[in-house]
Amino acid sequence: MGFEHPLLERRVGRFACARLEGRVVSLSEPLADFIVGAVRLGLVPVVVSASSARWTWLARFVLEGTGGLRVGAIDGGFVDGRDGALHVELDALLGGQASVRGHPPGSAAEAADLGACQATFSVSVHYPPDETTILGRPAELLSLHLAGAPLAAWGPHEPATLQWDPIAFTETARRRMPGDLRLVLAGPGVHMTSLIKRTRTGVEETVSGVALLGPASMDLDTVGEQAANGLAAVAHEVPLAIFGTVTAQLGAADLTSTLAPAPPPVPVAALIGPRAVRSMACDVDGLGREFAARTAGKLRVPSLVASFAGAALPPWDEARRLGEALGSEAISRAFAPSRRGGSGSAADGSGADLEEKVVAR
Repeated sequence: MGFEHPLLERRVGRFACARLEGRVVSLSEPLADFIVGAVRLGLVPVVVSASSARWTWLARFVLEGTGGLRVGAIDGGFVDGRDGALHVELDALLGGQASVRGHPPGSAAEAADLGACQATFSVSVHYPPDETTILGRPAELLSLHLAGAPLAAWGPHEPATLQWDPIAFTETARRRMPGDLRLVLAGPGVHMTSLIKRTRTGVEETVSGVALLGPASMDLDTVGEQAANGLAAVAHEVPLAIFGTVTAQLGAADLTSTLAPAPPPVPVAALIGPRAVRSMACDVDGLGREFAARTAGKLRVPSLVASFAGAALPPWDEARRLGEALGSEAISRAFAPSRRGGSGSAADGSGADLEEKVVAR
């Protein structure tokens, strides 16, 4: 099937390649349209930029979230954004052939800027199908608690140019129903995207993004407390929290990145919503004692917020220990698509019934 787009430079098998010349790659309207168009036709979007180009978090998140690839062009070859390997030919890189030149020297892709502490987050919540429902509250709370500033703008792509208005934001999503909608939100020190979906029992909103926490020297215990407070606020103020995670990592103060490898993220906090708490038959009191977890929310079945920073074990080990305590099978059942009531899931009614019971205050 043919694919035509102003950004399309060439096709290589199942790969649709665009070449961008700017110093910063953002989720602009043309790039967003290119990614969506390629994916809709079953193609893998590939964006080739200068290896020194800086990528906004949103551009990288959306591209890589669809299975797309980032490629850096340098003199004499192409740098694979997945592993930093250098290939002489783009076709060889896309075909998975062995690297001809190995890894480029440090100057090929500028060293990562690690002067700031960032938080990367993803939180899903559910709203009832009510005319009074207003979307965007999780984004507002995460912006305040993580970046320390209110949301300022929103829109369909970067840069977000519309002044933040939760009523207009909600109306835009309502007009697109029952189709899914992804919107961009931004404020001082925070960039995020909101994915809004209609479900059998209401509306699900998933907010994912990155926030500037402070300097790289910031204490991890402080980061964990800040993240846990943000997740607890979400659980308290939205009708039904589903799940949320916050990780911390070093990066640039402007929240952009290059192809240079960055240090791995560190898990600092997690939110388990009331539906999952009930489904997994969690011993809330026991988990609170063992994992420095706390309850949050106003429902009869509370959410559980766990902080992994400040524990005796390293954060990754503490997060793994919590997962083992909950049990992998219980986690899989709790977050199975049928329980989330999403369109296209294998519904047996249990998800909707459970949700109605949990939402009751």
